[in-house]
Amino acid sequence: MDHKRKIATIQKQIDAVDSDGDIADLEYWRAQNDVALRTTLGVDNPTYKKLADVSFTPLAFFSDSPDSVFDSARRSGIKQTVALMKAAIGEIELLAPAETAQGETAAPGGTRVFIVHGHDDVRKLEVATLVRDLAGVKPTILSEYPNQGDTIIEKFERAAAEAAFAIIIASSDDLGTAKSTPDELAPRPRQNVIFELGFFIGKLGRSRVALLVESGIERPSDTDGIVYIPLDPNGAWKLPLAKELNRAGVATDIRALLD
Repeated sequence: MDHKRKIATIQKQIDAVDSDGDIADLEYWRAQNDVALRTTLGVDNPTYKKLADVSFTPLAFFSDSPDSVFDSARRSGIKQTVALMKAAIGEIELLAPAETAQGETAAPGGTRVFIVHGHDDVRKLEVATLVRDLAGVKPTILSEYPNQGDTIIEKFERAAAEAAFAIIIASSDDLGTAKSTPDELAPRPRQNVIFELGFFIGKLGRSRVALLVESGIERPSDTDGIVYIPLDPNGAWKLPLAKELNRAGVATDIRALLD
């Protein structure tokens, strides 16, 4: 299913809500919502998982509670669900394949910001959203880039050729150790992340590569001379990343960090 059909599937569910914020057949609508998000986002997606937590009944009520209590809880649940559905559309739009003919993903100067990532999809989406908000462009994410019949390495080379800046997300996806210390396992980034980090340092130079590092991971010794940005849970990494983008010539709107 392409991204346009995914969006249409979700939008249909949103449009089923009437002008009063209610739905005629609530149980059927909820079941269809589950199907819509499961098939468009996948069962591991955080937005899909949040759908199951939405409540349509009061947290507490009594036998003589008025109907308005139940009606209010019902409408609140519908409102929360619609908000999740809209968030899902935003995710799909952000990660939609690049449409080069229309220049939607082109950064200033006809170049792009490439995001290298591991298994942390939530962090990937957070970084991609920030790049879009700061620079007004969609970043390049290899998994979302058109295949055009290429092998993986050919696809990577084609996408990387258009990059003017690379953001490397080093998250704790793997465990590894030296053969001499088999019991000293340490969290590491995925091997493809390390490979692509080296590729972009060689292609673009260190000044055009930002290394975002999750706390506690083991970094390759050869990267000890590279300035990296710690990925803290409070978002303090965003401003340093914005500065690195700006220094590299990618026009950024720092005001986006205040939203």
